[in-house]
Amino acid sequence: MAARRYKIGLHRVYDRGFDAYKSSSPVLNSKGGIPNVHSLNLSDANSLRSHLLERQGFQGDPKIMKIGWFRKGETGDLQISDLKAAAEDIEVIKAQFKNHQQTTINQGRRPPKTMPADMQEKLLKAEARLDITKSEIETLERLLKNFTDADTKIDDSLVLKRGPAGSGKLRHGILAHVDGQHVEADSKGVLRIADARSRYNGMATADYYDEIVRPWLRANSKLLKEHAKKCRKIRKSDPDAEFKNAPRAPWPEVPKEAA
Repeated sequence: MAARRYKIGLHRVYDRGFDAYKSSSPVLNSKGGIPNVHSLNLSDANSLRSHLLERQGFQGDPKIMKIGWFRKGETGDLQISDLKAAAEDIEVIKAQFKNHQQTTINQGRRPPKTMPADMQEKLLKAEARLDITKSEIETLERLLKNFTDADTKIDDSLVLKRGPAGSGKLRHGILAHVDGQHVEADSKGVLRIADARSRYNGMATADYYDEIVRPWLRANSKLLKEHAKKCRKIRKSDPDAEFKNAPRAPWPEVPKEAA
């Protein structure tokens, strides 16, 4: 249930805005039926994540993306989230009121303690929008927590199937999988491998690329060159010789400081 910041009847503008935003919310009014352009598909985790991202925006490391912003698709332009937009609207209105107070002081009069009616109306509507957005975010997070995402689950056989080659997959412009391993941001926003099936579980992806992927690719390249050279030498004396698959370097161990 959406939480109101004011008791019903205290601010009628807020009440009307709150009720209007709530009734038009596809998150708070979804019945789980046939989805349309205005409804929420409760049977698809990716749909839930997209709705959550649009309302909350990115919440991780600001070096990766601006907090409170998101991308439409993997390469789309940055867009401000509903939460950040509503919060910024409130701050703008409060700043306007402070400027109004200062202007009054500059004119030699006492500053008003309350906002002008038109300014307060804008503030109450912005607060209603923010409160509904927060409720939508809480609802989406609850749905995702109890959701089994069969469509996006990676099969065990695909985890490091081709070795630590550094093959990544983005979701909304942010790394979501690497070499078949799940990737998630930790509490500080650092992207890490979050997959108990992997020996590299818990490693920061930046460390994974530097300390696992690059050394493994170099070692593989060296083995391939040696294997090709050996094959050419054998083929000179035996054109019909058959060769085994090229050797692959063993996977690097997790550095002790990263374990």
